[in-house]
Amino acid sequence: MITVVAIGPVAVTTNYWEEYQEDGTEEIGCRLQLRRLREVASEIPPPQPRRDATWWHVDEPLWRADLFTTVGSTTALDASHYHPTFTGVQPCERVFDDTMFPDPHAWMVRRLADLPGMLEEAGHPDLAAGIDDHDVAQAMPAILSALATTLTYRPAHRADVP
Repeated sequence: MITVVAIGPVAVTTNYWEEYQEDGTEEIGCRLQLRRLREVASEIPPPQPRRDATWWHVDEPLWRADLFTTVGSTTALDASHYHPTFTGVQPCERVFDDTMFPDPHAWMVRRLADLPGMLEEAGHPDLAAGIDDHDVAQAMPAILSALATTLTYRPAHRADVP
């Protein structure tokens, strides 16, 4: 399951994710990313009569939070962390913020309230300048709904994980 909410030059994406560690640990949950949004030219000619349409490409990740639960844990979201910067598509090492716990969901909601600040932390002040606070406020219910839905989503083979 993947959701995309576009705000100016940025897409806020959520998706269900399963992560397998070298030590055999499995983590599942919601991956929330800020990604660059680019308008692209279509290679497909528009149908006649022409109706203007815009093609968008959800591009490289800029910032990411992984709200994960360790499979077998009795504590939901115990493996939550984030990656404030990327080099290309490679994230920096995991960052564990003490303020994430005991409620990583609330931490994420607080962070999303300052979307330009998240982009500046990621090293993209140019994109932060393109974010309109009114647009963020209008989009926030859709983003939070997608976050809540993705946090509770479990495919059939993971239905028993909290």
